Amino acid sequence: MAKINISLPDHLLKELDAIAVELHGSRSGFVAEATARYVATLTEERTRAERQKRIDRALEQAAALGEKFGSFDAMASVREDRDRDERVGADT
Repeated sequence: MAKINISLPDHLLKELDAIAVELHGSRSGFVAEATARYVATLTEERTRAERQKRIDRALEQAAALGEKFGSFDAMASVREDRDRDERVGADT
């Protein structure tokens, strides 16, 4: 495990030590856990932001396709197919 030196304001170090004692842990353990949680939070936020960008891009592309090809009435298309199938079946 790597060792590092960090600088913290005195008041923050006092709070950190008090919480570590309260949790029956060490200063080092507390800092390691806090760092791991912060890194996980940042990673989740980045992942969420990237996913939102992909969603936004997909919505823009879908809108562009809608403008290019016009509106599509799926129900009308289903009705046309059903009516055509009924007419074809009536001929037999």
